[in-house]
Amino acid sequence: MSPPLDAVRVEQVWVESGVVHISGRTREVPVACPDCGRTSARVHSRYPRRLADLAVGGRPVSVGLSVRRLFCDRPCCGRRTFAEQVEGLTVRYQRRTPLLQQLVEMAAVLLAGRGGSRLLRILNVPLSRTSVLFHLMRMPLPVASTPRVLGVDDFALYAGTYGTLLVDVGTRLPLTLWEGRDADTLRLRLDRPMDDGQTSTEAPGGTGDLGREPVYQELRRCAEPSNTRSQPSGWKRLLDPACRGEVIKGRNGL
Repeated sequence: MSPPLDAVRVEQVWVESGVVHISGRTREVPVACPDCGRTSARVHSRYPRRLADLAVGGRPVSVGLSVRRLFCDRPCCGRRTFAEQVEGLTVRYQRRTPLLQQLVEMAAVLLAGRGGSRLLRILNVPLSRTSVLFHLMRMPLPVASTPRVLGVDDFALYAGTYGTLLVDVGTRLPLTLWEGRDADTLRLRLDRPMDDGQTSTEAPGGTGDLGREPVYQELRRCAEPSNTRSQPSGWKRLLDPACRGEVIKGRNGL
């Protein structure tokens, strides 16, 4: 069974209609108040929770858990009662265990809505594509780190119209893009100052804030208007060996 179930008292396990049902209750141990941190064992009441867990032997798992609501006896605490949470098993306002929720989020990140829904259905976690996308949109965005090496590439939006893409070479993630591929626009974006003294590529038609000023100073030395339009499609002069060496040397100043 699931390791977090060791923290509860399992009372019954049975199979019904192809679903593994587990019935249990939390143990009578003191629990800390989520606001003030004071532990309490004075029980206000109990209420049932129904949780979906990872499949076992190809069968979905449903956990019926009786949890306590306890009093907080600290006079200065604004929370009079609180519900206990079992680490690794329950999360506030969540009807899935953390392990199952992590599986849903991984499927959403890798395959998005329709593909993630098909994969989860194979894993006995039936979710619609809109539900998978809902969980994807709820996930917090990763913290953006300062890029140390930038890649610049152009791409065709459609016939005769091109765009420019900036990529963090270290993480291989796109940072920003805009329509057009001339060096003047690139230099303007690299020169645009930010309030904190860094350099931003934020401009009409593009999104994203990028790394620190020394990197852009090195990149600007490689970006010359006379060389941008004359280069064939693909990686431009900013990623040529000579320029790349200058950019890598600039990392020591970061």
